[in-house]
Amino acid sequence: WAYLSAAATADKRVSSELKMYAAGFLEGYVSAKSIRDFQHNAGELMKNDEAKHQALGNIRDMFGRSLQTICKKSGMAPGAGLLDDSAPEDSWWRQARYSLLQAWGILDAYNLQVDSVRGKPMS
Repeated sequence: WAYLSAAATADKRVSSELKMYAAGFLEGYVSAKSIRDFQHNAGELMKNDEAKHQALGNIRDMFGRSLQTICKKSGMAPGAGLLDDSAPEDSWWRQARYSLLQAWGILDAYNLQVDSVRGKPMS
């Protein structure tokens, strides 16, 4: 990967959640080709193992449950506003919330330009 340094506004009207999503979006946008290459290489490596172990379904289920837990524990309910005021008091879950929002930004930016980098969409 490359190095990216960015700064966000100190304006309190812009939530930390939006800043994290925007940072992820920028990261995903500028690193789309690297993400495509990693996705391709990982997919090729997993193909051989999947034929032997059939573990990918279990891994996806585990990630799905982990996402549900992070969303629940960090106050990310459908329809809820992602504002600093609604962030969890617990610093661990607050950071998990920020990390998830950054990852969603990366995912959205990659998928936005997946055709131009000749990649495969991710979910």
